Amino acid sequence: MARLTPTWVYAITCGEHTKIGIATDVEARRRGLQGSNPHKVEVFGHRLFESYSIARRIEAELHAQFAEHRGYGEWFAVDPEAVMASLRQWDEYQRAPETTQPPPSYVPPKSSKRPSDINESDWRIMKALEF
Repeated sequence: MARLTPTWVYAITCGEHTKIGIATDVEARRRGLQGSNPHKVEVFGHRLFESYSIARRIEAELHAQFAEHRGYGEWFAVDPEAVMASLRQWDEYQRAPETTQPPPSYVPPKSSKRPSDINESDWRIMKALEF
């Protein structure tokens, strides 16, 4: 089951390296990385996605895209702007509706039973007009 926690995909920089990762709190993640690092760690950019599952998939895709530049773990010897440019392309994926609605060509079967959210008078009109 998908986790519906809004999650950020981020690019954090440290010197010549860029970390591509996910977090629900990017600044807390940056502070965690900074605590054990003698070099300045900065958030270069981030994008919010509607669920952990989507963010995780996009993170994995970015890791694969920049695999030849991988240093250690999730750190890459890559320009952070290149990471953000790739990340911006995923905005369309985010906006694509994940729906369980039937396709527009679907016509539901006519029912003779009045739905509970429609009053009797409106139901008679709808039936007369063949809704």
